Amino acid sequence: MKRRTRQDIIRYVLIIVICAFFAFPVIWVFVTSLKKPIDATSFFRFTIPPKFENYLDAWTNSGFSKAFMNTLLISVFTVAISLFAGFLMAYAIMRSPISSRIRKFFFNGVYSMRIIPEMVFLIPLYILYQETKMYDTILGLILAFQVLTLPYCIMLLCNFIRDIPADLEWAARLDGCTEAKVMSRVVLPLCMPGIVTSGILAFISVWTALMFPLALAYSRATTVAVTISIFKGYGSFNWPVMAAASMIITIPQILLFAFCNKYLISGYTMGAVKE
Repeated sequence: MKRRTRQDIIRYVLIIVICAFFAFPVIWVFVTSLKKPIDATSFFRFTIPPKFENYLDAWTNSGFSKAFMNTLLISVFTVAISLFAGFLMAYAIMRSPISSRIRKFFFNGVYSMRIIPEMVFLIPLYILYQETKMYDTILGLILAFQVLTLPYCIMLLCNFIRDIPADLEWAARLDGCTEAKVMSRVVLPLCMPGIVTSGILAFISVWTALMFPLALAYSRATTVAVTISIFKGYGSFNWPVMAAASMIITIPQILLFAFCNKYLISGYTMGAVKE
């Protein structure tokens, strides 16, 4: 009994240490966001009373509010398109009457798109967008981000659809369901953990992306990641305002994890961990 208790104590201590290790940077940024610039260089130097005005300054400074709405719009539509197209493509790959070798070829092709560095796509997209007048547009960024999010959604949803017994779909067809009803009433509900998981991960990858907005946008379609980088004065950085802006952009991600935690855990422990 004592040995069991000792093991539990060690386990809980390790969990607390790991959680504190990952939470410390967030706590540091939050504390910095409530300081004056002169106090921002030291973690143990506090500003009394706390400067909550830094959050208002961050929201109104350097077009941050516009960039926030741009990023939200880009992220939502990018995820919606990726999930819709990814679900259809994953279903086609896993349920088409093709050999396993061809199916593996398609899957590996999608996987190879995911591991290619972003820099490979930037120059062709930049030239194409300059010619088609899509440079510095929200639509251009939404379409460009499909290169990053769509392959991941397809890979994850393929794993979920593979685990769904095909007999359920055949039973629905025998009951008179069309292909559209089979997908919407049978496959889609069973894939919901995978859809939510891939949607959250795609949203975060777009929300925090820097390379694509930096190369394909200038002023009209700027995102929060780019805007925070210009929170600086002549030869100096306004660390409290930058920290406040950083805390603001974490709010959507925290809300997603809070409300979709059940589906996210299910997605990680089912299709997401299979090859």
